[in-house]
Amino acid sequence: MARFQFTEAHFIGFIRYKAGTIVVDTVANKVLGTDIVLPNLSASTLTPHMRPLDSAATGFGPGPAGKWPKQSTKVRPEDELKIPPTPKSYWSK
Repeated sequence: MARFQFTEAHFIGFIRYKAGTIVVDTVANKVLGTDIVLPNLSASTLTPHMRPLDSAATGFGPGPAGKWPKQSTKVRPEDELKIPPTPKSYWSK
């Protein structure tokens, strides 16, 4: 249930939304008469010109530096998830 405000005009389909328009991802988060509901709003549909307005929206976007990582990061051996082997069943040979 995230809310964002456009800092510049956006075109979504054939509709132009002016700067200052507030968009939300669910109807439950909408303020009646002012907000626009975009059900496909996700981290992949964000633009740099969308300002998060609540704590749910801050998890959508880039990190604190304001930039998306350009490549995947390597997992260090000590951070790798260790999955223990499953114990043998009494029914297996």
